Amino acid sequence: MKSRKASTCTRLKSISLVLYFLASSRCTAIPTRTSDEFDTPTHEDSMVDEVSSSRVTRDTHVDGNDLEGSGVINSNKKEQPGLGTSANCDFGVGSDISMCKWSNLNMSAFHWVSSSGVDSYWIGGPRIDDNEKNKQGGYVFFETSQLPNEPKAANTVSAMMSSPLLASTGSKGHCVSFSYAMDGLSADKMKVLLHPHDDNSLMKEEEAHHSDDKLMINDNTRVESNHPSTDFLSFKDSIVLSTMQDSTRGKWKRAQVMYSYPAAHKIVLEALPKDETNQGRRYRGYLAIDNLVFEHGDACKGHCTFDSGLCSFENTGDENEDDFDWKVGRGHDNPNTGPIRDHSSFVSNRVTGSFAYIDASPPRRPLDRAQLISSEFPATKSNNPLCLRFWTHMFGSGIGELNVYIKSGSSGMKKIWSLSGDAGNNWYMGQAPISSVETYKIVFEGTVGRNSLGNIAIDDIAIAPGVCPTSPQVASPYGGDCAFEDDFCGWKNSKRSDNIDEINWDRIEARTLAGGGGSGGSGLNLLKASSSGSKTGPSYPFPQTDHTTGTRNGYYMDCLETQYKRQVIERS
Repeated sequence: MKSRKASTCTRLKSISLVLYFLASSRCTAIPTRTSDEFDTPTHEDSMVDEVSSSRVTRDTHVDGNDLEGSGVINSNKKEQPGLGTSANCDFGVGSDISMCKWSNLNMSAFHWVSSSGVDSYWIGGPRIDDNEKNKQGGYVFFETSQLPNEPKAANTVSAMMSSPLLASTGSKGHCVSFSYAMDGLSADKMKVLLHPHDDNSLMKEEEAHHSDDKLMINDNTRVESNHPSTDFLSFKDSIVLSTMQDSTRGKWKRAQVMYSYPAAHKIVLEALPKDETNQGRRYRGYLAIDNLVFEHGDACKGHCTFDSGLCSFENTGDENEDDFDWKVGRGHDNPNTGPIRDHSSFVSNRVTGSFAYIDASPPRRPLDRAQLISSEFPATKSNNPLCLRFWTHMFGSGIGELNVYIKSGSSGMKKIWSLSGDAGNNWYMGQAPISSVETYKIVFEGTVGRNSLGNIAIDDIAIAPGVCPTSPQVASPYGGDCAFEDDFCGWKNSKRSDNIDEINWDRIEARTLAGGGGSGGSGLNLLKASSSGSKTGPSYPFPQTDHTTGTRNGYYMDCLETQYKRQVIERS
């Protein structure tokens, strides 16, 4: 009897040990995750809700309150703002295409749509993406021929999507790189905006962040979107960081934007179609984005805000090349030269920012030179020039000269931009096209003028894909370059006695011959009238904007017969 009880006890103990072992094994089979691993999405981070058959993407990291397999998303945890990878997005591939953590703005009547080349013939967009280089790769795009389906929206002229909240960039700034494509007559331009974060609007933005919206592609097709949307109360404080306005003819181009900002903010990508009164608006077109990457500012080669020094630029350091060095400063204290602030804070209340400048005070002498040289760039591709943009401040009675050169091995120093003399107490944008068949460097050269009141400063250097006219046009070192914004730049019509032609070229302000004259009437009504064959619709064969400014305030040259132009103006 005792032995039977002992045997039973032994068996019970064995069973208890086995159960304890199994329980321990079950517990330890759930691996722990370090803080670093929380940044890496897991398989559970994307789930399919079997009830609704709609894809649900988790916006927060896995934590103990998530309901595994239920499709429920815990939105109580707030993502910490910052650089990280939260704003990076390749927009997925195949069935996993999404906008990541970017969101459309509810204030806009238009929206960006995530798609792939598979659906490009159906709803528009590029045939392939830029990341996977095939039809399966994802991207976001905006079909520019559509008309606003929400006429009472705050914004009826563009599609806008916002990044997640980002913290202060620090002095080194952020480098935002992305691929973009533009095609079609209805596509106008794309802007990169910095939107300062308003703490008072945080609650409203978060409430809107999880609301789905339906995107109207045309009168007959609705595309269901699981993209979160965001509301911004105001854009009055937003800053335009960059503008792309030249068509890429459907090809993907890579662009970079460097900026610095001292507080929480968001980056907004805005796609703009042609104006509704423009004949081109009826034609198909798109603006597309792919492969968004946020890195620290030094990843933008050739770009510099000077907020943390000279970036990849350096002083020549050769006594045979120049006489003194460029410096970095926050503001000059002499009211008769300048600048008193950097470009980004010159007309604002920001306390951050710096610039590079030459100090013309003693012991400097007239004609002393200082050269600032960039790191080396590869040769530009055929038919793919670049555009150098920068801001300059040239104020004082002793201003000398600011020159910009392209320095290459065999060609030496080639001047591409030059300006001299007092330009007033303000910052002005300068730009020049860059093309080179061999590797090259960019050189900024400042020359001291007749006295010590001649500080010259530069700020916010950027390099963009595509050609651009020299600006201001008087800075062009070549007589033939002209944007026609100020005058003919020395160009003139041939004389009748030459017997070369019968009509003359005229310098025209775009608004003079633009359809509808740029004001009055509804653009939508004009388009409807035109499409129905009405004689009152816009039928003007002239550009609606000039190329240089992209607006109706710009100028271009036209050679149509003057009497016909007068008739068009009278009808307008």
